[in-house]
Order: sequence, then structure tokens, then C-alpha cells
Amino acid sequence: MSGRSGRALLLFLALSWVALAVTGQNETFKGYATAYTWPGEKNSQFAGGFNACQFGRLSPYFETYFAALNTPQYEQGLCGRCAAVRGTGSRATGKIVVVKIVDECATCAYGDLDFTTRGSNDITGYSFDHQPIEWWWTSCDNPVPPRWPYFDVAGGMQIVSEARAKGYNVNLAMMMADLTLTGGVVPYPQAQAAVAQATASQAISQAQAARAAAYAATSRARQLQTAAAAAWAKVARLQQAAAAINGTAQPEAKKAAVEAANAAYTAAQAARDAATQAVTAAKDASARATAATARAQQARQQAAAAVADDRRRQQAAAAAAAQRAAEERRRAIAAMQAAAAAAAAARQKQGAP
Repeated sequence: MSGRSGRALLLFLALSWVALAVTGQNETFKGYATAYTWPGEKNSQFAGGFNACQFGRLSPYFETYFAALNTPQYEQGLCGRCAAVRGTGSRATGKIVVVKIVDECATCAYGDLDFTTRGSNDITGYSFDHQPIEWWWTSCDNPVPPRWPYFDVAGGMQIVSEARAKGYNVNLAMMMADLTLTGGVVPYPQAQAAVAQATASQAISQAQAARAAAYAATSRARQLQTAAAAAWAKVARLQQAAAAINGTAQPEAKKAAVEAANAAYTAAQAARDAATQAVTAAKDASARATAATARAQQARQQAAAAVADDRRRQQAAAAAAAQRAAEERRRAIAAMQAAAAAAAAARQKQGAP
């Protein structure tokens, strides 16, 4: 092979590799969009635990628009990459929204992405539903918020309901939040700790009532078991008495004794059945009391976590306020120094010959 031919072959191979790389970069994937959390919350148990990519706080934009990548495509090296996503369903907004990959979606199929409620809404027109999308890899530089003016309230409330059922104090404003407009501040409902503590108090009261009901059911079951035992003892006595009567000599007495024994037997069977039902009811009541106690314990834990979260948020807000005050003081001092320097320069200029 001549030197010129060798160089031409190398150039051809290099260009082919570049073409393949570009093709991979610009490949369009098709799948479905879902929502698994709300803006600013990528690490809660509701969202599946701490994000697989181990990201801390992101920029306000990417705290609003982040996504979990389906397991068939997910790999650690894709963490932090950005995808440009466009909805293709009946209510698609027409917006191309850039999202950052921060997590893995184990329930998603190849091509699927799992978004925040705001992200899903601004791409597909639905804040929760399973809607078709197409997407491709893109740069993370300078993404533009879509500012879609409409929000799928029904879908947002579905996640609100699911989250509240699991003890999260959330509201529709959190589902709709565009953190690029709030400086990254999540619009938490007021008095989260108070709500959680009230929920815990209610759960404790329900557990106490369930335990009292279980105790009453157990007591009744024991009483009926005692009554059933007495009924069977009576049967035994009456049967013995009937057996002792000579039917030939006292046919009427024998007949009456046998009938009395049979009636006692029927009553004893009914008492036994009632006792059995009472034992079953007592077991069910005990199970309900156990479940209510577990719910109360969980509610207490959630209330303690909510109190701690409120305290952390208050501390963070105080720290942010102190930082803003310090920055304002710094700017004020700088402005005073600049004014003083300008005045000195003016005086010097006036005194110059």
C-alpha cells in the first residue's frame, strides 16, 4: 500500500468514526413520559430514595426540570447529561424542554423518562399521565425555561393525594412550582410540623380506640367461652340424669329428660359457635389495633422528621437572610467608598491649577 493510499484510508476511517459519533449524539429516542416527584424533591422516599446519581442541590432550573432515565439505557456515565425532550401526544405543548438526568427509573421501558410534575406538564400537557415523547442528548448550557402557562391540575392533585396518603405535607403549588421564578425556593405548605403532629395525635387516638375495642372483644370472647363451657357441663349432667332413668318404669320422665338433654345440647352448640365467632372477632380487633399502633408510631416518626425539617428550613432561611444582609452591607460599604473616592477625586480636580 502506498503512503498516499494509507493516508486516504486513515482519513476515511477517521471521518467514519466521527460520523458514527455524531449519529449517536443526535439519535432520537421514543418512549413515554411519567412523573415521579415534584420540583425540588429528588431524594425523598416518595421519589424512590436518594437519587441514583448522588446529586446534591442543582440550579433552580434543573431542580425544576430533572429526570430519571429508564434502566435499559441507564448507566452511571450518563448522570448529569442533558436531554432535549418534546411531547408527541394529543396535548403536547410543542415546547422542547432540556432536562438533566439525575436518577434511574426501574419501572420505565427503553426510551422512557420520568419527570417532575412541572416537567411532565410543560412537555406533554399532563402533569402525571403516561404520554408519548421523543428526545435526544443535548448540551446542558443555558437552558431556557419553557414558561408554559397551563397546568394539569387533575394530574397534580393525583400526586398530591398519593403523597399525602404516605404522610407528606404537600399541596398543588408544590406540584406546579417553577423554581426558576422563586430562586430555587420550594413553596412548602405552612406549618408542616403542626400538620404532621396533628396527624400523629389523630393516629394515636385511633390506636388507643382500636386497642380498647380489641380488649373489649377479647373480654367478650372469654365470657362466651365460659358460657359455652357451662352449657356443655349442663349437657353432660342432663345426659347422665336421662341415662339414670328407667325408661320402662318411667317412660314419660325418661322422654322429658332426653328432650331436656337434647335442648341443652343444641344450646351448647350455639354457645360454642358464638364463642368461636367472638374469638375470631377478637383476633381481628387485635390485628387492627396492631396496625393502628404501627401507623401511630410511623406518624410520630414523621412528625418528628417534620419538626426537624421545619427547624432546618428556618435555620437555612435565617442563614440566607444573614447572607443577604451581609451582602447588602458589603454593597452599601462599597458604594460609600466609591462615593468617597469620587468626592475626593472631584475635590482634587477642583484644586488642580
